[in-house]
Amino acid sequence: MRILYASRWWSEHDRRFVAAWRGQGVEVIALAVDCTSPDDAAYPGAEFAERLSAAIEGFSPDVVHAGPLTDVARTVRDVWQGPLIAMSWGFDLMDEVDNSGEALEAARYVIQSADLLVVDNNAPRDRALELGATAEQIVQFPWGVDLSFWAPGDSPVREQLGWGDDAFLVLCTRSHEAMYGVEVLAEAFTLAAAVEPRLHLVLVGSGSETENLAALVAPVSERVAFLGRLDQKALRDAHRAADLYVSSSFVDGTSISLLEAMACGTPACVSAIPGNAEWIDESTGLSFASGDASALADLLVSAASDPTRLATLAEAATRRVHDRADWDVTAARLPDIARRALGTLEAS
Repeated sequence: MRILYASRWWSEHDRRFVAAWRGQGVEVIALAVDCTSPDDAAYPGAEFAERLSAAIEGFSPDVVHAGPLTDVARTVRDVWQGPLIAMSWGFDLMDEVDNSGEALEAARYVIQSADLLVVDNNAPRDRALELGATAEQIVQFPWGVDLSFWAPGDSPVREQLGWGDDAFLVLCTRSHEAMYGVEVLAEAFTLAAAVEPRLHLVLVGSGSETENLAALVAPVSERVAFLGRLDQKALRDAHRAADLYVSSSFVDGTSISLLEAMACGTPACVSAIPGNAEWIDESTGLSFASGDASALADLLVSAASDPTRLATLAEAATRRVHDRADWDVTAARLPDIARRALGTLEAS
């Protein structure tokens, strides 16, 4: 079987999907709108549609796997009338369709024409159904994480930062973009740090909001570290060092960052949005009203004083990830999904 994989960029998530296809014995090439995929150079063209058309002609795929729905999958459907697995990235259905009429139109077009629609969570599934998807068309599973890699262990991060064992390390690994609400955490941390001197904050990643975040935490900057973008091993070290992982995102399906934290045994505190609620409840973590910096600040202070409760929550969260989000299980499903798109399997 031959799969053409198309995405907006060439991220760690894209690399995982392509590697998973290949690991199942599928021949696959990958194209990215931003020309960062290793295969892009083989199909030169000024526009993504030109490279896509050239790749389809030269590679002759059996199935195209494409997303987000709001741009990449729409372009694919314009030039490819064969079997299409359209994959939601969560933010396309949970954010972009609400902020752009063009994105909404594109998502509806793709949903109506795709052979299969892949979602990772109930929240994007429900939105897809609202936009015209059928239940039979939808394939739902969390993308999952590699549980042999994302696991508890030792970390050099505290020593590297010069923070002792008495420091309570709060970690956020979300991109510094408005939809991920990292400014809510920055505001909350500044409030909480004035009350609890053990609190320290590590912000991984970068983005258009980085300068604003630095300004927000300036009053307590000596207890804040901006680490920028990290490779996977360094990111795992950050999770292993943390006492609490926080995501204050406004928009999410199943957050891979959250699953990574849970798999590493890091207690989690997340915004109470539908995507997070599938993973974090009162038995597996802490939650606060989306956008409520004051409520989050209170949780940070109380968490620093209750390590026993955090350990209990983290143990339950790790079990949940092992039960429901094993990437190897996800990868093994891909060939059957492709065959469904080809029409050789009955819809399940």
